[in-house]
Amino acid sequence: MNPVRDESRWRRVPRTLVAFVIGFAMASGLLWASSLGVDDRNRASRFTSLNLSAACVQRDGADAVAYIAGAASPVGWRCAHPDGDGWTSSPIAPDEGCQLLFGPHSRARAASPENPFTWECRR
Repeated sequence: MNPVRDESRWRRVPRTLVAFVIGFAMASGLLWASSLGVDDRNRASRFTSLNLSAACVQRDGADAVAYIAGAASPVGWRCAHPDGDGWTSSPIAPDEGCQLLFGPHSRARAASPENPFTWECRR
């Protein structure tokens, strides 16, 4: 064995190790940074509770309220608001409520389909 060659081999080990560590750190940083964008998209599309009374106020005025007509049905929601002699009511769909409150691209879903009070909006 040539002692000069063995020495040069050992000198290359620290450089190789440093290059490996730097490459690993850069790859880890890229993976971490790319996951931030996914979290932001997920956060933006989460579901938010739907306040149908607030949607009725937005659509029919400050005195409007939401109520369930007839049996407690997930789709039986109506808005009522005063008009001169009494109250006027009209149906409001949960999707319409979401769009009034959160914009045209939001959609409604019932977290529990048998419970009319569990509507949520995906924003």
